[in-house]
Amino acid sequence: AKVLIINGAPKVPVRLTGIQLTIHNNGSFSGFDSCNPYTGLWQADKKHIMISGILSPMTYCNEPPGVMEQESEYFALLKNSSFYGVNGEDMILSDKNGENGLIFKRVYF
Repeated sequence: AKVLIINGAPKVPVRLTGIQLTIHNNGSFSGFDSCNPYTGLWQADKKHIMISGILSPMTYCNEPPGVMEQESEYFALLKNSSFYGVNGEDMILSDKNGENGLIFKRVYF
């Protein structure tokens, strides 16, 4: 999936690849945040999700401008995700108040 909305505001990803997240059935996930690859763990029930163990090499990317700020904002929102929902092709992650979330669009490979 590719992220389209960060914290309620539509975002044009800094790099053409954008932010990608792949959720695996074994309770892990992986992705690329426009600068670095990352992995982590997830657990969910019918509406709650817990994200943990996010690992990334955190290599500094100075090009294009804004990519590191985008990475920091993305990881903060991902770590704080408490709720999830699926609406057609979209997956929505939000915090414990149902706000400050991420919206991902499903992509097919």
